[in-house]
Amino acid sequence: MSVSSVNVNARANANYDIAVIGGGMVGIPLAIGLARQGFSVHLVERGSLSEVPDIGLSNSFDWRSTAISAGSVNILSALNLWDKQALFANAIQTVHVSEQGRMGTTSIQAEELGSDALGYVVPNIAVGKLFQVSLADSDVNVREHAQVSKIVMLADAVEVHTHSERSGEQVFRTSLVIVADGVQSKCAQMLGIDYEQKPYNQSAIITNVETELPNQGVAFERFSATGPAALLPLQKSLSALVWTLSSEEAGAAMALPQEEFGKRIEDIFGGRLGRICKSGERVSYPLSLTQAKEQSRERLLVVGNAAHSLHPVAGQGFNLALRGVAAYIEGLAEHKESGFWQHQVLKSLVAKHRLEQAKIVTFSDQLIDVFSPASHVPSLARTLGLVSLNSLASLKAEFAKHSMGQAQSLKLQQTAKLSGSVV
Repeated sequence: MSVSSVNVNARANANYDIAVIGGGMVGIPLAIGLARQGFSVHLVERGSLSEVPDIGLSNSFDWRSTAISAGSVNILSALNLWDKQALFANAIQTVHVSEQGRMGTTSIQAEELGSDALGYVVPNIAVGKLFQVSLADSDVNVREHAQVSKIVMLADAVEVHTHSERSGEQVFRTSLVIVADGVQSKCAQMLGIDYEQKPYNQSAIITNVETELPNQGVAFERFSATGPAALLPLQKSLSALVWTLSSEEAGAAMALPQEEFGKRIEDIFGGRLGRICKSGERVSYPLSLTQAKEQSRERLLVVGNAAHSLHPVAGQGFNLALRGVAAYIEGLAEHKESGFWQHQVLKSLVAKHRLEQAKIVTFSDQLIDVFSPASHVPSLARTLGLVSLNSLASLKAEFAKHSMGQAQSLKLQQTAKLSGSVV
């Protein structure tokens, strides 16, 4: 039987070419990108995708945010999912890395690399609104408020059973199912996919803080005695805080009165932004390195946080997932008429993306090992490392290249550059 005949038969037994399970920050751009490549795409999301949130700056203290690398901006631009104004995107002009109580620092500036920005910080609620509006204008078939109750792998298709309190039970068939339902994926568990997990015995506290001094587009990465912390520029005097501590210390920090919490943050960052005038609602969650042992099977892909969940210290989780989105859109499109659902095709695509995963995972994990309070690396060696990185131009440029998500060039990034996208 020829490959083309396999393709025809498979599509004849499926309602859709591809089903994407999970309509979040990974699932939506993936679904939109695949639909633009001519695939018939069905997106299933347990929440709402039609109730677009009303965004105003009055609630900005409760916005969770994401750091978007320059490489990710290019990918989003190629997908027509980048609009600085709609996203309230604030440019990162400088990344400043230091260790509390030590002399060594590293500073990377967009200007010295000939770039407009090293990346951007965007509120997640703004990302959600832009993505949902774009999804409504796409050819993606959407079923919201629906949970996947069963996935049956057949010889010629995948049968997906969904349940919704609003519209009851529905069953459809697809040639390929892509699991993008996030950390602790229920679909992955349903399919018996195992995970490798490395607990860090840490928790992250996330909130937004108003500072006495303007941040001037500087993202501060600070390695403190309690664990890594970051301040990411959201607005002129508003920054997003990510503070990692031991699980026990995180519980105590969550309970601190606002004024005392602010003083702790001022101390960690050495008063670089002056006094912490106000902080928003705090959110805390446990941290671990989690990776799916299988990211592909016949007619199956696992992507985003369902495939890998990283420590936030390097801010690369979403950016790594988005590079996977770009790679899979490109790869599946190349095999659109030659069995895109076949395991040999999917396995090859995952293998290529795993090279990128390995770099980012190793980089993030080693930062924790080197700069954690229990690190075996002498503090003097850490200081010398930061000083060396700041002094050696070539090493610094390479570090910045990886941080900006531009170490490898994807076609979607090239498309954005060639079209003259303004970032």
